[in-house]
Amino acid sequence: MIRKIGLIICSFLFLVSCGAKKKLPVGEVADNVSTKTLVKAHKDAEVDFRTLQARVRGAYKSEDDEQSIAIALRMEKDQAIWLSAKLGGVIPLAKAYITPGKVQFYEKINQEYFDGDFLLLTDWLGTDLDFEKVQNMFLGQSIYDLNDDKFSQENTPTAYVLKSKNEIVQKEYHINPSHYLLDKQIISRKLKNQTLTITYANYQKVGEEWFPYEIKIIAQEDDKTTQIEIDYRQIETNVEVTFPFEIPNGYEEIKIDE
Repeated sequence: MIRKIGLIICSFLFLVSCGAKKKLPVGEVADNVSTKTLVKAHKDAEVDFRTLQARVRGAYKSEDDEQSIAIALRMEKDQAIWLSAKLGGVIPLAKAYITPGKVQFYEKINQEYFDGDFLLLTDWLGTDLDFEKVQNMFLGQSIYDLNDDKFSQENTPTAYVLKSKNEIVQKEYHINPSHYLLDKQIISRKLKNQTLTITYANYQKVGEEWFPYEIKIIAQEDDKTTQIEIDYRQIETNVEVTFPFEIPNGYEEIKIDE
């Protein structure tokens, strides 16, 4: 059985985003804004940065487990994500190192490690994932490329809402008119009875950039529900970072059935 602590820190990856650069109404949902314009505005809202480091409070909850940990995060955009988890901010628990081709982590309590691909996170969250999709999840950006879908548009008073016409994988995106990042994205596979809901409850501006400071992830499959809450306490961008990572000798490898 995969240890929950490893899954937790592999899930607390990265988040950062910026204000939209389109000349669109800001702060309110306007009539006659086309889907094509919204798709481009959302893509244009992605921040341009080189590196990031942050302090994160993470909480995990399922039917049979609940944990809260402090995480130090470092990232080089599109290249690497590094996380170090501590209990109470003092006792080392686990480390993770994620690159476009590999997911690695180890945890100290059970002395176990994982060294493989994104199947770990794909199985757990119930949707196909790779490095870019995981990164986008925490950017306030859509997991899937919006240009690959056709949408109906059903706006609310507070968000532009795009709903895909794909019956196999249904996608729903709520775009915030204040910065054209997401308030929510929902990915559903009805045939597998799987739903992934990601809610961005709060954005704050750091310098000229918008950051989603509170993220809630709910993964549902049949009657099982897993919930992750992420609160960012401190974020710095474009600073020098390193990624020290080495799996300790004598740890037992975690295997995943394909």
